[in-house]
Amino acid sequence: MFFLWCKDFGMVVVQIVLVFLVDIVIFKGIKHIFPRYGMKRYRQIRFIITVQAAVAALMLLFYAIGKDYSYDYRVTTLSFYLLGVVVAVYVPKTMLALGLTLDIVLERRQEKRRYCGKPFRKSSRRLPVWMGMLLGAGFFALSIWAVLVERYEYRVCRVSFSFDTLPEKFDGFRIVQISDLHAGTMWGNVHRLQTMVDSVNHLHPDVIVFTGDFVNNFADELLPVIPLFSQLTAPSGKIAVMGNHDYGGYCKWQTSADSVANLRSIERNIARMGFELLANRAVAIEKDAAGSIALVGVENWGVKKRHPRRADLEKALDSVRHIPFKILLAHDPAFWPRFVVGKSDISLTLSGHTHGTQMGIKTDRKRFTPVQLFYRYWVGCYCENNQYMYINPGLGTGGFPGRFGMPPEITVIELKKSGANAL
Repeated sequence: MFFLWCKDFGMVVVQIVLVFLVDIVIFKGIKHIFPRYGMKRYRQIRFIITVQAAVAALMLLFYAIGKDYSYDYRVTTLSFYLLGVVVAVYVPKTMLALGLTLDIVLERRQEKRRYCGKPFRKSSRRLPVWMGMLLGAGFFALSIWAVLVERYEYRVCRVSFSFDTLPEKFDGFRIVQISDLHAGTMWGNVHRLQTMVDSVNHLHPDVIVFTGDFVNNFADELLPVIPLFSQLTAPSGKIAVMGNHDYGGYCKWQTSADSVANLRSIERNIARMGFELLANRAVAIEKDAAGSIALVGVENWGVKKRHPRRADLEKALDSVRHIPFKILLAHDPAFWPRFVVGKSDISLTLSGHTHGTQMGIKTDRKRFTPVQLFYRYWVGCYCENNQYMYINPGLGTGGFPGRFGMPPEITVIELKKSGANAL
């Protein structure tokens, strides 16, 4: 516990140092570009910049404490919004600081080589500054859009898969997948979920599945959401699995009993919403005597040590081994390559967890985010060994309270008998 506290505090110190460093560079750059300002004007600018840096430092401290040490989900949510403010302000300021630094470097380099030719024109020397200002303003505008608009633009994505092992009676079977609500981050905007609920019901799914992370930490986060999620209907039921956040592991509980009590409350609230929770077990969906398919659900398993590793696929498969066609619900997509591909007869795996990194480009043909340089599986469809996985980018947000280029998604998965897969 003490080690984790030191690690978190160390990260906050680094972030605060970077904030002050950015503001120092900006102040030096302003003095360089406008050398004729009087000392009084410089003192005013320095005071304003210092106050901004101090406020940002306090916000970062509140975020570090609120996200892990508070037992009130509203405090946690407020810490995420404060982080969003710091990101929205200081990423643009960093771009401006880089522009100012580059401008100073170019100017000094030109002064050293003045004898080789004419010096840069003033307009040319200031180009990096203007570029930094434009890029910063653009990022700030995108941040506002991401927080206030796009995070609530629920979009329907349709995918179809064809399988030889699918019983004929299930040809055209429709699954709606939703994931990663992080209900606490909807604080004050829960009513916006009504659009999502209406959209799902309008799709007339045969079954609705939720692939984990109902909450950030606390059972109370679900209380405002229960009436809305209770409206979701499907003839074959509503099935869910737990995500890494649903175990409350991102809060420093005083006792293990408190953590267990919170987990049991989350499970009860999930049941109150009408979802059947699959914790290392499976259910069969039957259509008369014409065959059945199995929905298998495992508890969370994650690569990171902080993520719970409670999944037991062998136990989950015990009651449905005789059913040829199986769909797995596993919150973390890292579970698929390690335990499913080439190691089981599961045809389709549905996951969440990544949020699509909450930024990027996702169209029918193209998917890109800078994070994919480090993560192989982050959003959309994947196929290996004739086994398939679909990663839903989720409904809510984690950390930064916004999305751009990666809106919240309602995935409609249609199962087909035989034929080629249309991804």
